[in-house]
Amino acid sequence: MKKASALLSLVSIFLLFSGCSWEMPEKVSVKTNAIYNFSFGALEKSLDEELDFKTILATDNEDVKIYDYFPQKKDTKVQQFLITMKVFEKDLHEIVQDNAVFNAFLQNCPAGVSINLDSLPAGIPPLTVSGSESFDFNPTTILSSVKESMGEEFSSIQFCTIPAYIYCYTGGGLSADATLKMYYGDESKNSISPEYDCYIAGSAIGKQSLEQTLLPELIIEEDSLTVVSDLALEKSTVNMNIADFMNNAINVPQETSQACINYDISLKGELTKEQLMGSNAKIVVYAVLALPIQFKVTDDIFLDIRKFVQSDETEEDNSDIFGRTEATGLADKQQYIDVIRSASLIYSTAALPFVAEPGIIFSIDMIGDNSYKDYVLEGGNITLNYDDIHKMIDTFPLRPNLQITIQKDSVFSVPRNRTFNMSLMINLITDGTIKLF
Repeated sequence: MKKASALLSLVSIFLLFSGCSWEMPEKVSVKTNAIYNFSFGALEKSLDEELDFKTILATDNEDVKIYDYFPQKKDTKVQQFLITMKVFEKDLHEIVQDNAVFNAFLQNCPAGVSINLDSLPAGIPPLTVSGSESFDFNPTTILSSVKESMGEEFSSIQFCTIPAYIYCYTGGGLSADATLKMYYGDESKNSISPEYDCYIAGSAIGKQSLEQTLLPELIIEEDSLTVVSDLALEKSTVNMNIADFMNNAINVPQETSQACINYDISLKGELTKEQLMGSNAKIVVYAVLALPIQFKVTDDIFLDIRKFVQSDETEEDNSDIFGRTEATGLADKQQYIDVIRSASLIYSTAALPFVAEPGIIFSIDMIGDNSYKDYVLEGGNITLNYDDIHKMIDTFPLRPNLQITIQKDSVFSVPRNRTFNMSLMINLITDGTIKLF
């Protein structure tokens, strides 16, 4: 003899039996007229800690500053960061002193004489400054962090837009021609892979005249330390997309490589000896990278939602969605189906830790045989037909597969809110009688 233990079935009335004895009546039936909801489980995950890019980009270089970047607080669909670096800053008289030949020439000039830096006497080199600085980060750390936090499936991504802004100011009536070059360097800023050099100003064969601009004053919210200025609306000396340069980081052989900038600046203008030897002018160069966490998808990304939200410490849940501990018997299956008046899949997506354009395909395989059907990601109420219910009862354990597809050539972004929150359940309305014995 056995007694009923629970209504844990397709209609929440699949009876299980335990070993407790009791006297069985000749006939037992159950009348059911109710609504039953079966949840797929809590599908939630926050990536705030795993995708803490500000920490990933952190540096001890006092000339490099990292900011959360939210231009005009407009686009919440793309998390952005701002990397500002003071490339060069020095008073004019210090630059003169550092150029030994030019300094000796100037010392021999009479007081009050005007020096034209564009047409110096033969043998006197131009007044120049040159050197290299490091942004102290490797772009591959961003790509690797996305892959490690979201899964190997996200290996097929690359940067699509990385605006680089250069601000160069030469006071005291001076102007400048320059060559500015992004490159990959080792820990000592020595060039590693010159084939991936990226000229921001000028070229390998000549300098470019630079328009004078100052780094705009950054508007920073005090509570969040977030820059809300929009540098795209401000004037800059140079503005260009360096995404190709950033993507080439994966081809650089040394893991310790870092993005660097090389500058070679020639000063121009006509000043007196006293002006050149004084400290009335300062040469300042800033480089700023606006780094959106946004990528181009180079191959279809198939994301298993259950695996995505599964923590590393938790074993995968393979329990039956209807709570069954064994398959439904053939003799009972039809009577369970007969009492179902309607069945539907109800789901909603409250938040996603990624956004894609032109869109994301959300698919459900109800019985686990890879027969996926596509649905609207945001949410819906989908009626299940007789065949669907029949197959679901036949399948044990019933654990529907959930998949998101981000298609090749989509633009994929990590939003400011990096939380995954999806709810799914099967809703059954029953009306009828099931004969148990």
